[in-house]
Amino acid sequence: MLSQKVQIDRSGQQVHFTLVFDHVPDFQDFDSFGRPQDSFQYEIVPDTAIPINQLSFGDIRAVIRGDEIGSGNLLPIRNGIQNGSDNSATSGGWGTIRANVPFELTGNELTFTTNFNALDTTTGLFSYRVFTTNFGSTVSLAQSVSVPLPPALPVSCAILAVLGMVGAVSPHYLKKG
Repeated sequence: MLSQKVQIDRSGQQVHFTLVFDHVPDFQDFDSFGRPQDSFQYEIVPDTAIPINQLSFGDIRAVIRGDEIGSGNLLPIRNGIQNGSDNSATSGGWGTIRANVPFELTGNELTFTTNFNALDTTTGLFSYRVFTTNFGSTVSLAQSVSVPLPPALPVSCAILAVLGMVGAVSPHYLKKG
């Protein structure tokens, strides 16, 4: 993985994921064990700012696995193991599918968007880990916490209002002095 980015849209209650590989990933070729040449996995613990490496495996509530892309155009989002695992061969031992989202692969950049509900978050705040693999071996790993920022328009309006009040008050004080 060359880079990864998670952007939170609080007003739309969506999360935009971008994963940039250091090469064009091959999700369609598999080795003799059924592992794809290239893959990735996001593990998400919702509604916490505690780093994922300080949490337990059972705290993971949503999993997004590149192993399940194949030649399709949808990316499954699975439950963690809190309610048991899915017995299907493609589940990787994780829970049932909670959502399927479209993804786009342009060159070496993979992007997809999902709603808060699919990640089991109410606020857009979550701790996560993402790693990439090559035929099942981990190539890269990143851990982070999403940071939902306030919507830009209300913040900008508030700043402009304060500046407007300062501008309206300043000439009054200048006349007295």
